[in-house]
Amino acid sequence: MTKSEAGNVNLANPFLVYTILWMVIIFLIQLKLNTLLSDLQTETYFLVLSNVLTFAIIYFPLSLYYQTDQATALEDNKHLLEKLLSLIFVLLVIWGAGTLLNILASGGVPIYWLLSGQLEKDYRHFGIPTFSGLLMALYMFSVTGLFLYYLLMRNSKILFLLLVLLAWNVVIMNRGAVTWILLQMLGMYLLVKRMTIMNSIGLICSLILFVLLFGWIGDWRLGRSFSEEFSHLQAEPLFQYVPSGFFWVYNYVTSGLNNINASIVQLEPLYEPYFSIINIFPTILRDYLYEPGRYPLMLVSEAYNIATFYAGFLADFGIMGAIGAVALLQLIVTWIYIIARSGKPWAMISYAVLFQALTLSIFADTFTSLVTIAQIGLSFFFMKLCGTAES
Repeated sequence: MTKSEAGNVNLANPFLVYTILWMVIIFLIQLKLNTLLSDLQTETYFLVLSNVLTFAIIYFPLSLYYQTDQATALEDNKHLLEKLLSLIFVLLVIWGAGTLLNILASGGVPIYWLLSGQLEKDYRHFGIPTFSGLLMALYMFSVTGLFLYYLLMRNSKILFLLLVLLAWNVVIMNRGAVTWILLQMLGMYLLVKRMTIMNSIGLICSLILFVLLFGWIGDWRLGRSFSEEFSHLQAEPLFQYVPSGFFWVYNYVTSGLNNINASIVQLEPLYEPYFSIINIFPTILRDYLYEPGRYPLMLVSEAYNIATFYAGFLADFGIMGAIGAVALLQLIVTWIYIIARSGKPWAMISYAVLFQALTLSIFADTFTSLVTIAQIGLSFFFMKLCGTAES
């Protein structure tokens, strides 16, 4: 850690985030609270622990060399926030117009379909493919930027706008989108704030609220009762005595590495980029280039079709290739984090986006998602808009 972080745990630290996250997932799998989980293979341990080591090798030398007084840096860069706000308002106008077009093209919104009994339609049927992804990038960049503005300026009007925008995710009934944007906001919060007892309590309460919301949306979208899903997985009885969100979260956070674990011994890599670049293509092209329903690795259960950000790299390049690809991503994350610590708004937004990708790495590869790439592109556009010297 840098001198400015000494004696004060910085939870935005990407090495700390990555290490804690993956160690917790390994621990949760070892608990085996449902019948889908199996003992982890030696190769699985090697894969994960190797990238913890590569992250340490990358992070610590760079963080020691580039040290910044973040509090002073934030004050020095506050004047750029008004320019950021102007850009965000333009983006929100474009997003609003595009969202109206999506509603008209889809014949409504997911929450309306659910309440009106149109069960044949859900969030996957909302919006125009590719166009919706672009709008989502504008939306997430705007919310993350507005949250930065609120954290530093404490403007109540901005807070109200944020709450209205966040409510949109309930309207479209998309748990993935809710998780994605909340993680970007969390990344921004951890960049700006230092942990106090009150901050920690607030984060814990927010996490519990998220788990409850995640379970509520999951129960509502489920085509069968929660008790049937519970019985199907023969989960531990303790899940019957807690809100269903804990059941859903446990299953989702463990399924990714569990799917990797089931395939890692029988890997037959393609040794060419195929699955590892699938997210780079817009949906409209992806449907032509890739076989529908084909997964890079074997799934333990089709109900949980996630396999961490390792899946594509493993399928294409094997274990050593996956370790190398992830190490490259770790280098990029560390570089952006160090710049973000200097208080530059464009880099802070970029890091919040990468923080999301780092955290969601236990589920899927959102680093190569066009929504992630577009947001980082907007951050660099903002840097150029302000002028490289001051941004």
